[in-house]
Amino acid sequence: MKKIIKLNFIVLFLSFASISLFSQAPSYTDWEWDAIRIGYSNVNGLSNSDSGFTFAMGVRFNVKDKLSIGYTQGFSGYVSNIISDDFDFDFITNNSLNVDKYFSSSSAKRAFVGLGVGYNTQTRTVIRDEEGEQIGRTERSVGISPRLGYELGHVRIMADYNYTLNENMGNSLNLTMAATLWGGYQKK
Repeated sequence: MKKIIKLNFIVLFLSFASISLFSQAPSYTDWEWDAIRIGYSNVNGLSNSDSGFTFAMGVRFNVKDKLSIGYTQGFSGYVSNIISDDFDFDFITNNSLNVDKYFSSSSAKRAFVGLGVGYNTQTRTVIRDEEGEQIGRTERSVGISPRLGYELGHVRIMADYNYTLNENMGNSLNLTMAATLWGGYQKK
């Protein structure tokens, strides 16, 4: 597993390095960073877990005015089956490489669609206080996440659907808002 993660980072680094040397987005800054991306998450496929929160960070490189590639890392949390002191807690992390296609190259306000491919981990904890029981389980999967959104200068609003290839994991729809640093449209 560690070898796969290391290989993923090496490929990502080499991709960014080669693109940095040979490409440039003339109307937008090269790098953008979603320092804080927060929002609502709705998951299906988990027993009685349906809504929760999501938090992520991401970095993008604007290859061209209408194309960017990036890396996102985030997590979502869900609490369910709340009966007095008993509850279930699901925690899902994801890491993905993303490509975004923008529909405008002449404004700080622009819509985009994208696709991410990555690795997801889900940890489920069932806590039963009266019996003093804690049960944990972890699932892992490769995932695909189509997404669409709108950039308003340094604010990015996005919806993405994380589809996992493991039937024991939940698929989630996330609605998020991000504060973007070090990026944006450069007026000519």
